Formats: sequence, C-alpha cells, structure tokens
Amino acid sequence: MTTEALWNPKRHNKILRLPKTDISGAASSDSEKPDGTLNAKDSLEYRRLKELITTVTNDPEQFCDILNVFQKTLRQYSEDIVEISNISNLLVNQAVKEQSFRSTAARLCHSVEQESPMFRDQLYNTCNRELMSNSNKQGIVLFVAELFTMINYDNIYRNYLIDAFKVLLREGGDSNIECVCEALKLTGYSLDESDKEAMNYVFNLLKTSTHFQKGTALCLSKSVLELRKAGWGHSNSSEYNRWNIDDADFWDEDTQNYINAVYHSSNRKVLTIEETALLDSSFESTDEDST
Repeated sequence: MTTEALWNPKRHNKILRLPKTDISGAASSDSEKPDGTLNAKDSLEYRRLKELITTVTNDPEQFCDILNVFQKTLRQYSEDIVEISNISNLLVNQAVKEQSFRSTAARLCHSVEQESPMFRDQLYNTCNRELMSNSNKQGIVLFVAELFTMINYDNIYRNYLIDAFKVLLREGGDSNIECVCEALKLTGYSLDESDKEAMNYVFNLLKTSTHFQKGTALCLSKSVLELRKAGWGHSNSSEYNRWNIDDADFWDEDTQNYINAVYHSSNRKVLTIEETALLDSSFESTDEDST
C-alpha cells in the first residue's frame, strides 16, 4: 500500500461539517466562515496535515515519503490567506515545541511556499509574533536559524536573527547563550558575509557575556568565538577544480598517502578540515573495497 493511500481517506463532494477543533483538540463553536464553509482547522484535509506533521516529527526519515501527500493536501488552501496563516501557525508551533522537527519544518515551509507564494509573508509574521510572545524564545530562534539555511530565506531572516541574538544575549542566562551559539554555528558564516558590522556587535556581546558564563554555555561561546576567528572553516583561495590536490610533492611514498593535501570543492573553495577528513575516509573505504 502506498503512502498516499494510507493518508488519503475517502473524498467527499462537499466540505465536511465537523466541529471546529484547535491544535490541542478542544472544541469550538465558531466553526464556519462568513461564507458558510469550514475553516481549514475543521476540515479532514487539515487534520491530515496535522497527522503527517506528527508522523514526520516522530520519524524524520519519512519526509520524502509524505512530502507529495503533504503538498497535495495543502494545495486547496494555496490562495486562502487565512488558511495559509493557520498552516504557518501549525508548522511553527510544532517546530518550536519539538526540536527533532525543526530542520524538517524548514524543508516543509520551503515546500509550502512552492504551492502558495503568500506563505512566505505569513510565515515571517508568525515567526515575528512568536519571538515577541512565546516563552520559548530559544525554540523559535533555532527554528528560524534552520529557515535561514534555506536558499530562499537568507535575506528575509538576516535582520530577524541578528536582532534576536541581541535580545537573548542582553537577557543573559546559560540557555539563551547556548541557543545563540547553536544558531551561530548554522548561520554565522552567511551572516558575517552579509552584515559584518552587525555581527561584530553581536560578538562583542557574546565575548562580554563569557565573564558570567560557566559549563556548557562557556564552552560553546569559546568554540564559536574561535570558529569565527578561523573564518568559519571557509577559505576563498583556490585555483583548482573539484577534489584537486595542490602538488604531487604531498605524496608520501612510505605511507602511500597524501600528506597535508589541500582539497578543493566544485565551487573552487578550499574544503574545511571536517570535509577533508570525510573525503579522506571515503578514499580509504574505496581502497579497502578494491583489495
């Protein structure tokens, strides 16, 4: 049985007249819109979206399996700004609440935008509201950091993240510091590239806060400060093609390995230490398989 069959209950010719339920499942009396149709939260399709989100939260590996069904289900709401706002709320609330869903939620948001261009503005409004009102500010910031890593979201959330970092760092506290550091690991390089001056201010706050930190927060802060000092593991100096090795002089006849070789990616950037280590391990694995 296909995934779509599992998530595709019997279709009806008209919208079902079901009691309105919110995300928590509580009943509500204002179930109809002025035109007499049901809000998205009342429909069978909306409930299916919630079930799909719950499924992929519990098992992120099912993302590819449910994506097509998710897109088909939300398609009918693509031009309804109220229902798109409801879907935005649903995704953001789940991402804030469930750490394991944040990366998947960012991918789903990108998918929703392909079906409904108006979703982008609604998503930003939801994130902005949640930052102001949700007690779990760390959750919303880490989710937005995931969104920022999506190609189409970099310009939208740049200032949002920088301002959020300032708020959390000024508030202080180990949990806020740890949140900022984790988000910077995802976004620091791109933010530095786009707004160096603002990031200098953020890092001055972070450095000052280390005087009051301890334990995990202090370790993370020092790690991120060093990471930035090292250029976030990136280098722009390259004249070589993919997986190119600079010079044959790096070859060690005794060990039959390249020593201190510098590898380059397809975009002509020097690979980071971690990327180089991964590439080396893949070479070693290939050599073992061939013997």
